[in-house]
Amino acid sequence: MPGNQEKRWAWFVGLAVERFERWARSLRSKDALQPLEDTLPPLDVIMVRHSYMLNPRWYTEGGQRILACKPLVELGHVFAKELHGLPALLNATPTETRIDTFYIRVGVPFDPCCFSELNQEDPVPQMPRLLYPYMNDSGSGYLQAGFSAPCPVQSGCPLVTKETLCVRKLAENLSRQGMAPDSYLPGTYFTESRAADQKAGMELVANVKAKHKVAVKGLMTQNESTVDEELCLNILEGANFKLDEIRGHLGRSKLLGRIMSAHSTPMIHSVELVGAVLRQSSFVQKMSRLGWTRPGFFDHPEDEVVLRQAIARYHAFLDLMSSSPASFFVPTLDIEGCITNVTWGSDPDSPIQRLLENDIVLVWHTHQIMNAKYESDCMQYVRRFIDHDDKVDGVRLSSALNFTCRAWKDRFGVPYSRCGCPLPGDTIGQLLSRLLLGSSRSHPTDTPEVQSQISPPGARQDMLLATHASEHNAVTFTSRNTRALEMAVTRHREHAKRMERRVERGRAKAKERKAIEKGGTVNSEEECES
Repeated sequence: MPGNQEKRWAWFVGLAVERFERWARSLRSKDALQPLEDTLPPLDVIMVRHSYMLNPRWYTEGGQRILACKPLVELGHVFAKELHGLPALLNATPTETRIDTFYIRVGVPFDPCCFSELNQEDPVPQMPRLLYPYMNDSGSGYLQAGFSAPCPVQSGCPLVTKETLCVRKLAENLSRQGMAPDSYLPGTYFTESRAADQKAGMELVANVKAKHKVAVKGLMTQNESTVDEELCLNILEGANFKLDEIRGHLGRSKLLGRIMSAHSTPMIHSVELVGAVLRQSSFVQKMSRLGWTRPGFFDHPEDEVVLRQAIARYHAFLDLMSSSPASFFVPTLDIEGCITNVTWGSDPDSPIQRLLENDIVLVWHTHQIMNAKYESDCMQYVRRFIDHDDKVDGVRLSSALNFTCRAWKDRFGVPYSRCGCPLPGDTIGQLLSRLLLGSSRSHPTDTPEVQSQISPPGARQDMLLATHASEHNAVTFTSRNTRALEMAVTRHREHAKRMERRVERGRAKAKERKAIEKGGTVNSEEECES
């Protein structure tokens, strides 16, 4: 086990993800009918499931597209209905039935801290005949960065690595026969343009099949497709067992990035769950620094104003999103416990970018873990499914905050962020200054004209800090070289200028409409120039 605390935590998360994967695969539909106190998994597995649900489009698509994922979603509906009772269940001593059920299904102890059995050999995903330890002294264990093992089958692949397992997953998805939901590529089945994206995905599959000229085989069923093993092997060998080469064989498509991201993990799910948990843990740390995770923090009625404030701001943000049908959003801490990165439609570079604050983030997360209600609420109130993406690069985020603040101020007449941090700057570090807990800075007392349900009073420091722009979704990606970085910066500066012009045109049109309503006229071009 790693001695470094940070690496030790990452290793523990990796093990938790393995336990979650095996538990999720063991579920059956009838489990949703069993008492929750007997079926609730250990806390580490719940942690991974929670992070998975904070990728709502992937989570929903998995339940619809993959037969083995449906029981997980069905059990999730039970969890959502029993949220009020979960704290008591988690704090109570687990029942013997609960402990035994998990051990029988998963094959490892219920307690994640029982590390004595973790050096046993376990089957590698997609290759049940390959047994390999999670860790070993050479650093090639399955949960270690240098994982590699001899391939147990006769093929052109000399070593099994995480990449070759991901390649195998993609090759299987490209080799499926039939018209079952899992015959569609991940990332194409549950989208805003479902029919068009499914068709585009099938065209990519057709490109690969035409290249290899393999006869279509397998039974066609309604519930599950079959894998053409001959085609799968041809795809693997033709691409030298490399993801990049298969990507080149697929052709060009706007969906390609999303499809490939679903194959960044060899597991059945389309989310790289270790990274998802690690990113979510940074958000939890910020909530802890605000004091919001302390037991009893919201027990007094006067303290509930913090939560009511966050919910009101979340509702306001939903209204803001419904007014902009093609947008990218990033939240604040109090709302993201409502919303983090919000994407509309199938275009990842949609024209409007906004930054959610930390208070907004808190409420959004709570909404997302009630998956069925979240989906129906999105369609009813925003008329679109709002996705949550916490893997956005800093260059892109740096142009978001200005537009978020301006749009919020224009629509509601109050400042978006009240934490007192300096705005704006040229980089993400300047735009999103760190939380300064314990700072001697005090925020000016709110004036009557900016007091509202979505503008926190100046007396509570935690409420002001909670409106700090959330960095939870910010992940730094290193550019390939200086030239690539310069091109990215230039592209986003041009995007920012286009957004500035769009905002000005929107303001001019709004003034023109108001003038017409009052019986006057206004020259839109003059307004834009002013």
